[in-house]
Amino acid sequence: READDFKNDQIGEDDLVDVEEKVMDLAANWRSLGLALRLKSAELDTVSTKNHTNPTECLRDMLLAWLQQRYDFKKFGLPSWRMLCQAISSPAGGNNPALARKIAEHHYPVNDVE
Repeated sequence: READDFKNDQIGEDDLVDVEEKVMDLAANWRSLGLALRLKSAELDTVSTKNHTNPTECLRDMLLAWLQQRYDFKKFGLPSWRMLCQAISSPAGGNNPALARKIAEHHYPVNDVE
C-alpha cells in the first residue's frame, strides 16, 4: 500500500518523547525534516537561535513546534504518525523510507504497511 493508506492517528505534545526516540537518527537534518512537516522557516529559525549548535535540542524543539500545531494544520492536516512517516520518506525530509516503514510497522498492523 501507499503511504496515503496509513491510518491517520493524530499525535500531540504528550507523544514528544515517543516521536523523538523514533527520529533521533535524523537530528543532523532536523531543519529539513521540519520543512517536510510544513513548519515555516521563521519557526525553524527560532528553534535554531534558541539551541544554536545542538542538533538534538533543535530536533526536540522542532518536533514540539510541530506537535503543538505551529504550522498551517488546517491546510496540511494535524500531526500524525502518517504525516511523520511521509515526511521522513520524502526526499526533502530525510529520504529514509526504511525508517518510515519501521515507524509505520510499530504503529500500524504489518499488513497495512505494504
